[in-house]
Amino acid sequence: MKKLTAVLAAMVILIGVESLSAQQQYRSITAFKFNYYTDDRSSLDYEEVFLIPLPNQYFLITGISGDVSDFDSSVGGKIGLAFDLPGFYYGETSLRYEREFDNPDRENYLALNGSVTYETGGTRASMDITGEVTEENKGVIFSPGLNYMVNPDWELYAKYFAGYHRYGSEQFFNHALWAGTMYQILPTIWLNLGGTAGTVYEPDDSYEKWSLISGVKVYPTENLSVRYQFEYESTPNYEIISNGVVADWKL
Repeated sequence: MKKLTAVLAAMVILIGVESLSAQQQYRSITAFKFNYYTDDRSSLDYEEVFLIPLPNQYFLITGISGDVSDFDSSVGGKIGLAFDLPGFYYGETSLRYEREFDNPDRENYLALNGSVTYETGGTRASMDITGEVTEENKGVIFSPGLNYMVNPDWELYAKYFAGYHRYGSEQFFNHALWAGTMYQILPTIWLNLGGTAGTVYEPDDSYEKWSLISGVKVYPTENLSVRYQFEYESTPNYEIISNGVVADWKL
């Protein structure tokens, strides 16, 4: 499993979670992403996350996720807790389990994630740490991020991923950068433009990759946002064309 790639893909489509402070509401986040590979493969990624308010500004996080493809499918789930911290900080911790079921060399995947975010005014800074375990490898991913509002209509964002994985006695380091901008063209419509660049180093494969991302985010109501995202990803052996939709509904 190329888990650094998987984590980056998830972050690109979800683009972070807004501050939970003073939002004592149930919340549902639904994401679908269809991927077409130019070597005639395809896959569908999906995720459904529920945030349930608890006393004292805590939130229970539950979710199911997976992908359906003609080469390697999986299903999984997550459970965690989001919480406010003193000052302008808030955090999240979660446990994710994933199971492949089409691959003859099936793998179980277990990940423990923790994140802390500082948000004030037009600035949001975050740090995520994810530990990963499969039958073949163990690893950790560090991912600091920054969002900055240049003005009320223009936002810049960047997130860096540094991954270390160990396969037996072999060690591999991966790096990736995801950056872009969002611009408000109407009170309820934001446009997004960005991209990624990264490396994949594993025992059986190694290459560099990059992608271009564009999309639009619409707020039909005060409690609902819908995001459409198009992504073109280039690797040495094939390209991937993706279309994704994320609906974030505060109930």
